[in-house]
Amino acid sequence: MKAKLAGIASNAGMSEVFRLRGADVYQVLDVEHVPGVEVPPAQCPPCHIARLRQLSQRLAACSDLAGLLEHAVWDTPARSLGGYSANVKTLHGPGFALLGNAAEFLDPVFSSGVTIAMRSASMAAGLLHRQLGGAAVDWHSEFAVPLKRGVDCFRAYVEGWYDGSFQPVIFFAKANPNIRRMICSILAGYAWDLDNPYVAEPQRRLAVLSELCATSTINEKDVV
Repeated sequence: MKAKLAGIASNAGMSEVFRLRGADVYQVLDVEHVPGVEVPPAQCPPCHIARLRQLSQRLAACSDLAGLLEHAVWDTPARSLGGYSANVKTLHGPGFALLGNAAEFLDPVFSSGVTIAMRSASMAAGLLHRQLGGAAVDWHSEFAVPLKRGVDCFRAYVEGWYDGSFQPVIFFAKANPNIRRMICSILAGYAWDLDNPYVAEPQRRLAVLSELCATSTINEKDVV
């Protein structure tokens, strides 16, 4: 009991405040707020045990690794890596247009940065040439909207990778060649090809495809 109470105190950030003993049982009758500087609540440390358990379960499911790591000693806390991206409030303004990662930064798991940089530069160069020639240019409809369409397409597959919904599609053993070709073309940089249904509606179609791949075999007519 004493060890259990000490563990609770440590997890709640109270181990340095007072010492709990097995016989210390109190009933709180009233709480009075004292004016002064308020200390923010302590942040609970990450649960390394839960991460280690999850890692062990995943490794156990890999037949080629389970044997190699059967007697492994886990002496390092298990860590996790999540997706990271950033965007801005506006892609253009008086005298400027943001290109590449300065405009939209996506997690580089699929190396989309070079594609977005080249695409945004190509679009901006054409519009700037027209504008300097005296033509009226709508930077919102001709630059921001179409650029964001391709970025959001990439984003759907990046987020799908980190939330686990894209893996069933990638590792599906009986993949339809036409569907695989359309998805590969997006990852190769053709994220603005609206003739590709997985570009036109990336979130919805990826969600449907992921569910079908995770539960059954699929036909082209199911998702196209």
